[in-house]
Amino acid sequence: MHHHVNNATYLNYLEAGRMDFLTTIGFDYRTFLKDGYSLYVAKIEIRYNSPAFLNDEISVITEAVKKKRLSGVFRQRVVRNDTELCDAYVTWACVNAKGRPVPLPEKYSYPELDPPGEA
Repeated sequence: MHHHVNNATYLNYLEAGRMDFLTTIGFDYRTFLKDGYSLYVAKIEIRYNSPAFLNDEISVITEAVKKKRLSGVFRQRVVRNDTELCDAYVTWACVNAKGRPVPLPEKYSYPELDPPGEA
């Protein structure tokens, strides 16, 4: 038995990190849903660098690295102390209630969703 966290668990860590990021910047996801929108994950590219183990204290660092008219990309890193456990690029898209890609409504277009230097 290896006692390390299964690699699929990192997807849960990344999702929790994205939701924490949105909450921290003031993005009200419940109201976003009530307004008829959602953010879908279109693609995740992930590189596993080092295992996490049971009871590790980890952090998920999330930053915007790309934003287009209908989508964007977050870079997310899962770290334990100074060790990077994984590095991921998560492509998201804004969709309406019918599941069709649409531009992110202006009231939800927070500056933190724009990569540095692209505001």
